[in-house]
Amino acid sequence: MSTLPARFDVIDGEGENTRIHYVMSEEVVIPARTEPGPNGTTVAHEERTVLKKLKEADIVLEGRITAEDIATIREYLADSRGFDPDKAGVPDLIEQMPLSWNPSGNERHDIARIGFTTSKPTPGSADADHFTTGFQTYDYRAALSMG
Repeated sequence: MSTLPARFDVIDGEGENTRIHYVMSEEVVIPARTEPGPNGTTVAHEERTVLKKLKEADIVLEGRITAEDIATIREYLADSRGFDPDKAGVPDLIEQMPLSWNPSGNERHDIARIGFTTSKPTPGSADADHFTTGFQTYDYRAALSMG
């Protein structure tokens, strides 16, 4: 597969805006199987889950996200099954699939690349600050223990 969800590329640049390249994938389980190997042996393949890319998109956000924001996004993606495009303020790629497509319920959105650009923001897009709030978590237990 391509870049792992929490291991997206960051391309530094001189621009004042942020370009996000994100992907919608479907988790597909490849079942365990055995097959004949050399010299009469049997080769076993364990069950594994892979991501099958369904759709991808770019969006340009007004403003730059910081290195701290990138670390927060990586941490969030490492602990979850992708991100919620509505919370991050980007178009949900499920809505761009053909009418003949039937969702499996195993779809997820992940970031493939973040870069900086001099391009104008995508009309109607959120700004960089709004985007990063979609990846922040709040530890209620820690907040309660401080009170």
